[in-house]
Amino acid sequence: MSLRVRLALWVGGLSLLIQLQVLLVSLFAVRTVAIESAQAEMLRLAQLGPQSFSRDAPGMHGAEAFLLSGSGEILDPPGPHLLPALRSALNQGLVFPGMDGVAVLPGEEPVWFALHPIGPEGQTVGLMESEAHIMHRLDVVREEILLAGVVGSLGLLALVWVITGGITRPLLELAEAARRVARGDLDTPVPEVRRKDEVQTLASAFTRMQRDLKAHLEALQATITAKERMEGELAIGSRIQRAFLPRLPAETGTELLDGRIALAAAFRPARQMSGDLYDLFELSGNRLALVIGDVSGKGLPAALLMVVARTLVRAAAREHSSPAASLARVNQVLCDENRAELFVTLQLLFLDLEQGKLTWANAGHPPPVLVPAEGPGQALAPPAGMVLGVEAEAAYDDEEVSLGLGDALVLFSDGLSEARNPRNQLFGEEQVLQACVRMAGSSVEGMVAGILEQMEAFSEGRPPDDDLTLVALRRVR
Repeated sequence: MSLRVRLALWVGGLSLLIQLQVLLVSLFAVRTVAIESAQAEMLRLAQLGPQSFSRDAPGMHGAEAFLLSGSGEILDPPGPHLLPALRSALNQGLVFPGMDGVAVLPGEEPVWFALHPIGPEGQTVGLMESEAHIMHRLDVVREEILLAGVVGSLGLLALVWVITGGITRPLLELAEAARRVARGDLDTPVPEVRRKDEVQTLASAFTRMQRDLKAHLEALQATITAKERMEGELAIGSRIQRAFLPRLPAETGTELLDGRIALAAAFRPARQMSGDLYDLFELSGNRLALVIGDVSGKGLPAALLMVVARTLVRAAAREHSSPAASLARVNQVLCDENRAELFVTLQLLFLDLEQGKLTWANAGHPPPVLVPAEGPGQALAPPAGMVLGVEAEAAYDDEEVSLGLGDALVLFSDGLSEARNPRNQLFGEEQVLQACVRMAGSSVEGMVAGILEQMEAFSEGRPPDDDLTLVALRRVR
């Protein structure tokens, strides 16, 4: 139902309700009103004197005049239909000669009297009228009032219909325009409202909203386009970054160097691009170089520095005979060129494949875990070394450990040890060690998968806060 119809029905219904209340009140109060009106009129006529009791011009329409002698004899009677009532009133003493006032003869049809004395001999003139006649006149008045109320209500309905039409028409047009805007037609014309009222204010607000919404959608579309372009570029960058990593299927094992080394790795960026790195390449003298590192920060800046660090480490490792000397050289270059003031934690390990001797240097990175074929696992004590890219003159030391046949080495970034659960508790390096020990009898790919499974069970579904890299290496023969 439209607003216009609802307003008209509401106003019309209210008006009719008022008329009904007036009618009900008149039905219950008509007798009292009639009696009080008749009494007041009779008193008024009695006070006016004999001139009010003329037969030719009675003071009350429909009243009958009469004249009494001083002894109570009816000298001039009223009409035949009221004469018995006059005699009854005289007999009951309700009306008597010399009376000045109003009296009522009770009964099924009460009669009203108004008397006033005249002349020196006690003559008295009077008026009388039945209460039914009084009521009839009041009923006529009541019907006239009710009819006037109905006509007034209908007129009010017509006026409301016209007024509401002027209000609801622009509102309906605004509603239709709003539906078109909601469907995406932002160029829908807004109806013009010439009146200076709330409807015009609403139309002006709708026009501003339409203009602002159009501008917002244009800006949003531009933002979405730029975001899609950036995401596309980051996706390309992520593919390029992964191309720099060793060609190993993620979280699966691969035998290297004619089957002498088995290696598995997991690489999980927290964003599209990662600041973590790991690398594996051959050196002269039947040696293997293994690198794992973590650039401070995340995202594109960290990924760019990761590529630079990987390139520098490869060049330095082929130029120097020890991991410590290689890290010192990489640190000097990074300090000279590190305008972004980022730093890198990194481990560089040289493995002699013939003798099983592992030489490694550390630059602030979490120490690896050695899992022997027989005996308990242990986290290697890291040699001294500062993170790369902070102090150009920083010194680094080498440490040596034997890696026997069947022994495994697990390297990881702090994205594993600093994984958190919903209670903000850290997984920690101790739990990393325990996870490695529990997976000691597994293949390298089983070790990687098992360690990650234990970390995920600890995290209880909390998303990672940092890039994560995990590498498991075992000397097979």
